[in-house]
Amino acid sequence: MNADTFFLIKVVCAIIGSLFGLTGALFTFLDTAENEKTEKTQAWFRGKWEAINKSRWLSLPENTTRWLLSSKNSLLKLEKQVPPRFLNLIGLTIPFLLFASCFIYWGMKIAFLAFIISAPIISFIILGRFPLIFVQMGLAKLFVIPLLAVFIITGLLTTFLWLQIILHQNPNSAAIVMSLLAPVFWMAISLLLLGPIHVYTFGEKRKKKELEDFLIYLSIGVVGGLTITLWAMAIGHLVEPSAYVPQTLQMLISNVIFDGLTMAITFAILSKALSKDGLFRLPIGILLDIVVAGVFAICSLYFGLIFTDKALSLQETFHVLFARSADNTYWGLSPYFWVMHTTFIPTLLYLSLILFCWIAKALLIPVKWFFGLGQENKNPLKLTGLLLGVFAAIFGGLYVGFGLLQERAKEIEHKQGTPAVVENNANKST
Repeated sequence: MNADTFFLIKVVCAIIGSLFGLTGALFTFLDTAENEKTEKTQAWFRGKWEAINKSRWLSLPENTTRWLLSSKNSLLKLEKQVPPRFLNLIGLTIPFLLFASCFIYWGMKIAFLAFIISAPIISFIILGRFPLIFVQMGLAKLFVIPLLAVFIITGLLTTFLWLQIILHQNPNSAAIVMSLLAPVFWMAISLLLLGPIHVYTFGEKRKKKELEDFLIYLSIGVVGGLTITLWAMAIGHLVEPSAYVPQTLQMLISNVIFDGLTMAITFAILSKALSKDGLFRLPIGILLDIVVAGVFAICSLYFGLIFTDKALSLQETFHVLFARSADNTYWGLSPYFWVMHTTFIPTLLYLSLILFCWIAKALLIPVKWFFGLGQENKNPLKLTGLLLGVFAAIFGGLYVGFGLLQERAKEIEHKQGTPAVVENNANKST
């Protein structure tokens, strides 16, 4: 890796370390506050610290896995706690975004027509049902099929056209714009997936709540996958500015599909591992999950480029998986590498959570030594702030370490007389 790559990693470590430090300071501040909401927060964190304290070192990964598997419902509860006014505000922006995108592509007449067609969504979002006059006249049923078509077409067109607009930006701008518009994309995809259910069952109890919950997970996963994929491309572009960035709709769809499959199979493997007996069932499950993530990473890049002039063979894709160039002539962290490795994010987060809990348990040892038994869970928010401070210090150390590696890489490049980036470009041309 060249000096620029080490500089990028150093900046990432600085950002992550700063976030841990600021969050730790926030928890320390909350520990001094006294109100009913803080007491509930204290009780929640106290329960987690007590669970970590009572768990054995070897059983902690298993308990962590159970907490992770139960967190899926927490995500759904969090989504349902979003203020309705905020959701309505996001939903109301969709007809205007559709108008803007149609104006860019086809002009004022088509844009105005698209806005008029999607206008019923405004009343449906504001009222949460059909306009009252239609209900009173008994005509609401007549508008079910047209309104279904409006929801589907509006959600599909808004998502597709704005993705096209974003994909025409440079990689850094595309990632930032996608992050800013993520709530709008989520609402547009929800219109496409959940709109038909809400329209068809208006005024009735939901008959298929499981399906609705699944579609909510799916919409969140799709938007998260799109955002992560674009950020992976942006990072790859920063590491190797001269390398090709596969910023296409085909690559986005391929990566989102295989990222989603990885997430689903990760939960399935962990659930299956916990249902079995044996000392090594969890390590075997993690190893299997890494293999699955690797296979899906290869599939993601292969199908994201297939039938294009940048298509890679399976062997070339395998080379990229291990941070080599497609022709296996030099080491490199190109956009291809970063995009395909997003399939490893679920496993990485899971292993990071286990490491987080292990360090938390280790932190309780000096607390017991200095303050005695029974004090380790007395101030859970302060303990959480201290734990986050430990991670801030770890990333601070990584920042210093990568800074030294950056200086070392600069010395090597200076002695060679040719920057590493130029050397990589020479390797590519050969």
